Amino acid sequence: MIYTITLNPSLDYYLDLPKLKLGTLNRATDSHVVAAGKGINVSVMLNILGVKSTILGFFGGFTGDYLLSQLGRYLNIHLRPTMVKGTSRINVKLIHDQETELNAAGPEINGSELNNLLNQLNTITPKDIVVISGSSTANDKTGLIEQIVKYIIQRKIDFVLDVSGQELKKLIKYKPLIIKPNLSEFQFLADTDATDIKKLFTQAKKVAEITQNRVLLSLGENGAIFVDKTKAYHVEAPSVKVKHTVGAGDALLAGYMSRFEKTSDHKASLAFAMALAVKKVEGADITNLNELEALANTIKIKSL
Repeated sequence: MIYTITLNPSLDYYLDLPKLKLGTLNRATDSHVVAAGKGINVSVMLNILGVKSTILGFFGGFTGDYLLSQLGRYLNIHLRPTMVKGTSRINVKLIHDQETELNAAGPEINGSELNNLLNQLNTITPKDIVVISGSSTANDKTGLIEQIVKYIIQRKIDFVLDVSGQELKKLIKYKPLIIKPNLSEFQFLADTDATDIKKLFTQAKKVAEITQNRVLLSLGENGAIFVDKTKAYHVEAPSVKVKHTVGAGDALLAGYMSRFEKTSDHKASLAFAMALAVKKVEGADITNLNELEALANTIKIKSL
């Protein structure tokens, strides 16, 4: 079973605007609301792909209730929420000639609520994988993500990290199964300003040597770099019209994990992962698996 942990879930409110003008009234041409948070995004993608997962995280208030009601509709998602006194956040995503995000801080978490979440981890076994994604809680002064990681590794459970560069730098010593940074997160982790593929590969190889596991570096329009102990690839991203980029990295991770679980084939898994991420940024139908497979067959992958 795959478990995803989202410590600061959100209700994402998307507004499509013909143009954004500051200091005056802006009227949206379209709007929609999505249950979100990086771990939640991974679980939703896995659900579409027919892979079961369990969502863990903090949920509270009317927004927390709404999030759980929406997530409860998915057949392949099991919910094990930790309920809190605060109110889960609402993030606003403005889609105009650019992409503007307004993200709230989220609720503060007290000690008993933290212990309740840690107790949820007791049933996870070494046969499972835990995906820890996104930001920590608003008042985290004790290193909550690191506490969770220590709790997991004591039980010899594999885990995946998709967190900030600062968190990755602290946690890389615990040797996660996979890390999935974006460019800025990886630059912070590796103390580099590199942007070209060859230099990034060199740095990613060094990181993979530390973790003894996999690095999946998402690079937006420049695709992705994958490195493990024995293999390294550059996955090219086809040129498409981008509607929005929110959740693309989560789709990449979910696509890779879902396919690798079935095939143990890195290249096939990376091609499928890129196809899913591309469909996500296009705002296209990602439930048509035949179209996803057809797109995956066109993805170019080069050995590094």
